[in-house]
Amino acid sequence: MTIIVIGLALPLVLYWLVLGRVPGVSVVEARKMLTSDATVLVNVSTIPKPALADLARTVDWPLVEILQTRDDGYVLPHGCYGRRMLLVCPSGVSAALATQHLRSIGVDNVFYVVGGWQEWFCADGWLPPGDIMEATPVSDQQLPAFRLSPWYEQWAAVAAFCVVKFFYTIVSAAIIIVLWRQTAPDLTALRWAMLSFFIGEAGCFFNVVVFREHSQLLEYSHNAGMVLTFSFTFYALLEAIDNRLIHYSDDQRCAAVGLCRACIKHTDVGCGLRRMFLMLVPATILVATVPLLASFRDTAYNTRILGMMHSYHHPVVEQIYEIRYLPIVAIVLLVACFLVLWLVERHPAPLSKILFSAAVGAIGFSYFRMVLVAVYVDNLVWFDWWEEATELLYTAFAGGLLIVFARGLGLPLTGKPPQATAAQEAA
Repeated sequence: MTIIVIGLALPLVLYWLVLGRVPGVSVVEARKMLTSDATVLVNVSTIPKPALADLARTVDWPLVEILQTRDDGYVLPHGCYGRRMLLVCPSGVSAALATQHLRSIGVDNVFYVVGGWQEWFCADGWLPPGDIMEATPVSDQQLPAFRLSPWYEQWAAVAAFCVVKFFYTIVSAAIIIVLWRQTAPDLTALRWAMLSFFIGEAGCFFNVVVFREHSQLLEYSHNAGMVLTFSFTFYALLEAIDNRLIHYSDDQRCAAVGLCRACIKHTDVGCGLRRMFLMLVPATILVATVPLLASFRDTAYNTRILGMMHSYHHPVVEQIYEIRYLPIVAIVLLVACFLVLWLVERHPAPLSKILFSAAVGAIGFSYFRMVLVAVYVDNLVWFDWWEEATELLYTAFAGGLLIVFARGLGLPLTGKPPQATAAQEAA
């Protein structure tokens, strides 16, 4: 529970420390301010600014130069003296860091544009509400980064949200009900996995329907729910393999004794499974470093989905969580797991399984999002489709396993409890 609380709360604390306290303005507010000559837009990125009319008069001031500015006689770029400065970058993160530094040295009339260019492209702030549903060539051509989606992509987007999401939500709720009173460690972990999944998907649903995917808090709840789902599912798998198949942690004969030839439970020898995991954990640490070298993608575009305008973008602030924060957390957890396996002589399995499962959950979600973004960065409708389809496969597979092994698991799906064999009764 401590790991869960730290894992959920720490990203929010870090976000508040880095971005939450920095004065910022929304894209809509920024456009209103820029109608006056008293405001200037400052590009802090080295990436060429997008070809937008609003950004034609942008002043370039790279973040590296801003961070080198000191409070003893700082010099502002030409055109910035006596004017309100709105700092912008592809995602808003660099602009926030620049704003924080400038305010720390006494430049007070400076703000950052929340969401950066990715939010700037979104259609919500460009079209009147009535035009959001009305597909007209004139209004569409006025939008930045507008592209037409073929009919099959539009229907794929609708099916992903209205059909696939609805179906796997029902399946996950059914699994939660079936497992509600189960006390076995693996079934309890699977119940928590489904609860995390259900809550995370509820956050995603309300973010789309109510906030048009602009609520970072709800999207974070969705992502955190997915991480917990990965972790609890893997922990359930480890518990099932341990307690129902291998019997490494209990007093029964271990299934790997045929390989080890001697068991630590009865003889003063080393444990083969323990040595195997002492090799597996460092290898997993190496795998966890891969996302740390991945690049951020700042693609954003607008399109029509069955006549309704929709803005596709995957904010960089979410990518920071996915391919920077989660791998680092996984590496820390894996190091702790390795130390437990190495230093704890008696019964290292319970804590090491928790640490390893938490790390695998973080790595699994990091890789999942990293691959989807890399493959579909220029066509995010398929990013959404395959994410929803994969979640459907996950819930369907989990439900199928419970049905197939319901009798052995003692689940109330077969109408009667499993009967003990003669050997089990004799034991």
